[in-house]
Amino acid sequence: MSLRRVVLICALCAVSSSFVGATPWQIAVGPRIWGAAVDLGYTGFTPFEGFDTIPGFGLSAEWGTIGYFRERDGTAVDSADPNPYHARTLLTLNAGVIQSLVPDGDVALQAFLFYRGRVDLPHTDGLLRSSGTPSADGDVTHFILAGLGLSNVSIDSATRVRSGGLFDLGVEYGPRFLGNEAVGSSDFLRANVETRYYLPLVETRRDDGRNNFSAYLASMVTADFAFGTAVPVWVRQSFGGRYTRTGLGGSVRGFETGRFDADTKGYASIELRTFIGTAFRRSVVPGITAFVDAGGWIDREPRSPVASDNSGSIVSTGIGASIDVADILSLVFYTQHTVHGTRLDGVRWTPFAIGFGVHY
Repeated sequence: MSLRRVVLICALCAVSSSFVGATPWQIAVGPRIWGAAVDLGYTGFTPFEGFDTIPGFGLSAEWGTIGYFRERDGTAVDSADPNPYHARTLLTLNAGVIQSLVPDGDVALQAFLFYRGRVDLPHTDGLLRSSGTPSADGDVTHFILAGLGLSNVSIDSATRVRSGGLFDLGVEYGPRFLGNEAVGSSDFLRANVETRYYLPLVETRRDDGRNNFSAYLASMVTADFAFGTAVPVWVRQSFGGRYTRTGLGGSVRGFETGRFDADTKGYASIELRTFIGTAFRRSVVPGITAFVDAGGWIDREPRSPVASDNSGSIVSTGIGASIDVADILSLVFYTQHTVHGTRLDGVRWTPFAIGFGVHY
């Protein structure tokens, strides 16, 4: 990534931060390698006094490369030949509302309801194009997301330490009658549960209040269960819910993004995040992150004729140097090692990888 692009991303985030402070709008800019995501929320709508009602809208666009790691008969590939990767354009849209169920306070209990649309179009040949699946030529998917969330997470702006926990339960419903046969074919129901917990360990400050040294533990567990007559590839390759994230390949760092797709999967992680001093008048906080990731999957409806492909587990560990800019943008530069499970190239150690933001 060029320095010019990093500076542009930082500038966009700074503009969004000042915009939030001056209006009832919430805006979040999420950078991608080649693209961006923008989410808007409006806090000025208060039909129920003392309870937050936040209508929201989000849009993202990105171009990139992702893999599909199965032969035409569903067998999982075990090498990078033939080429499993393809270039694709991904557009997403979401619109809905988040409703607080308890009065404003330290703990938020929320219900959420969103429409989400997704356009995923491959541009180059790869195993997906020859897979014979309904997703071979791309997907245009419409679905509804509903769920409940409980959170008391807080972040200290000086030390960057997070504390508290989060629990989310979400259900996505994408039936055929929502227009899910125009491009590709989708007919699915997916349930996701996610929990996170942040435990402060150390917080020391300088005389002027700036961070001196701080550390906390972060942990996450999530599980995904998909059902239906036409579960699209992207559902199998991701974790759903309000905080959609890449599936086992990608969430378990060091493994290929999109690999180990399944209708039932789980992921667990623990990280030690430390921050050392500050620079540029508190706006930049460097740190070090160490992690262990683990995941497992099982296909209730097997896709592969090879039994060992239909269930399994992977584990990785690593360390990274992080830079937090104004508590808005975070970059992490990782080195990572696969402990259990293998990459297609047979390499266990990845000397360099970049992550946008904290992993969770």
